[in-house]
Amino acid sequence: MGSERREFDRVPIPMPVRFRVLGGFLGMWLDGLVQELSAGGVRFTSLEPVDQDATLEFQLTLPGRMGPYAVTGQVLWVDAARPEALEYGAVFINVTDGQRAFIEELVQFLKSRKG
Repeated sequence: MGSERREFDRVPIPMPVRFRVLGGFLGMWLDGLVQELSAGGVRFTSLEPVDQDATLEFQLTLPGRMGPYAVTGQVLWVDAARPEALEYGAVFINVTDGQRAFIEELVQFLKSRKG
């Protein structure tokens, strides 16, 4: 197995997240917990089942921001192996350069504080 290369640095940052499936039933907001964040996407857990390839609207509660930070993502993978919650990996889509730069700056700041 080769080494994994990522386009963006990521950082473990447990924080609440609200999300909904775009085009989903009634557009209900669901709750989850971010496990890792990068400017390219997010790894999160939730008790709510979401299909792979689903398009989600996220409301992230980011440090240094007042109010939720809205971004759109697509679920790339689902891991149902953990009994306490489903785990998901999502890539951000339709993200502006400004949004990506803000998240990258936050990730770098959090990484510098851990090291």
